[in-house]
Amino acid sequence: PADKNGSAIVESEARKALSFMITVTIAWIAIIVLDAVLLPYFLSSRLNLAIWVGVLVFSIQGFQSAQKGKPYTYPFSLDLVK
Repeated sequence: PADKNGSAIVESEARKALSFMITVTIAWIAIIVLDAVLLPYFLSSRLNLAIWVGVLVFSIQGFQSAQKGKPYTYPFSLDLVK
């Protein structure tokens, strides 16, 4: 059985991860809008790839940190979920 402290850590890390994924979704939507208006296709595809790689790396780091019971702060994340 999980203790109360363990549940609090899991809840906190889940909120951080959700905020990070919402931030990434906002960035992808912004790229799609900018691609339609301003940017050439090759640049937006590179931005999408860069965001995807960043999401993969930071998500793995967050998972490993949470698995050890340590807090993890995602870079470039808006604090949207309280």
